[in-house]
Amino acid sequence: MNKFNKIAIIGNSGSGKSTLANKLGKRLSLPVHHIDLHFYIEEAQLTTGEEWTQKLTEFLAKDKWVVEGGGDNLELRIDRADIIVFFDIPTYVCLWRVVKRYVLYKL
Repeated sequence: MNKFNKIAIIGNSGSGKSTLANKLGKRLSLPVHHIDLHFYIEEAQLTTGEEWTQKLTEFLAKDKWVVEGGGDNLELRIDRADIIVFFDIPTYVCLWRVVKRYVLYKL
């Protein structure tokens, strides 16, 4: 049985959070929640504070998950996680990855 059923991954954009979350979710058979996908309803439209907190609280109440991303309510994720992975990647590396991702997938 897996000792870590609730994993929070935090760090800058472009640090590798989504990649690790997807790999851990697959390897450990855990559902993966990407904060940005929950927080943004449509392009450039954000959920409200109350609505966002409710969504976050709902999936954090479950027994198993991997959650990654930034946004508000970091304390909720940290308080409920069995383990926290913090990516402390140099800014220039993160910026390069963000630009690279934009060029590869948005253009």
